[in-house]
Amino acid sequence: MAIKYKTIKRGQPGVVGGGTQKFYAAPVTQGERDLEQITTSVEKISTVSGADIRGVLYGTVDVVTDDLANGLIVRLGDLGSLRLSLSSDGFATGQR
Repeated sequence: MAIKYKTIKRGQPGVVGGGTQKFYAAPVTQGERDLEQITTSVEKISTVSGADIRGVLYGTVDVVTDDLANGLIVRLGDLGSLRLSLSSDGFATGQR
């Protein structure tokens, strides 16, 4: 599967004026699909009812949300993995 991308010129973070500029790949999105649309698509290619598919999808969202909140990495096979990420500024002391 080919992934469509574009290149974006970015400077160095935290450097006034951007510093040295480099080009980075960024994915090109083609729109969105929600859980209801996914349910309809899966229903067309399976023998499982839309209600059962919705139940599993919404249950998966609840379980994955809890697992992420508890600091777990969630591995979804060929779909990929989910984990929390954050960023912060650095400070001289551990107290803020």
